[in-house]
Amino acid sequence: MDVVMGSGRLVEYQKSSDSLRHAMRAATREMHDVLDNGMADLDLAEPEDYARFLRFQLGARAPIERWTRENLPVEDRLPEQIPLLLEDLTDLGKPFSLPNRTFTLPDEADPIGLSWVLAGSHLGNRAMLADLQTRNTQSLPVRFLDDDRMIQFWKALKPELEQSVSAQRLTAALSAAKATFAFFLETMRAPGKRQAA
Repeated sequence: MDVVMGSGRLVEYQKSSDSLRHAMRAATREMHDVLDNGMADLDLAEPEDYARFLRFQLGARAPIERWTRENLPVEDRLPEQIPLLLEDLTDLGKPFSLPNRTFTLPDEADPIGLSWVLAGSHLGNRAMLADLQTRNTQSLPVRFLDDDRMIQFWKALKPELEQSVSAQRLTAALSAAKATFAFFLETMRAPGKRQAA
């Protein structure tokens, strides 16, 4: 059994049986929970709250997508979400601006950790979409939440995530995953931002 430092705690995992996905999920659970809790007070059926959610996503994802375009080969990049966010925000008629922040991964990081965070978050987006649909909110634009390309990317990524990994590979993947979560948390906590994730 190996021990990896998680978000403020030690996380144990079995190299022989635990998948990369399982190990990363265990080691980043606290960061993920903070993001979820930050969104808990938003009612996405309300246009103002929905716009806050989309602006938060734009603020975090635009710098990340810039980094991936400049640093990852085309086959490893996630589908670009920024055009969808811009279209949804434009349709809502709510003010927004493009962020000028910079995102980067640590030198030793394995970008699969970044891909896992972003592709995995789309599963949550689909749950939000299903909730909105049951609440009869057809007037809200949902291009970002309803992007089938992200589901296909997740399906393509999942076989690699389900493999067991060495401590070295996990450390590199976790470095990317934590940097990505940390960037979302920084965006959520930026001055003037409502706590939303």
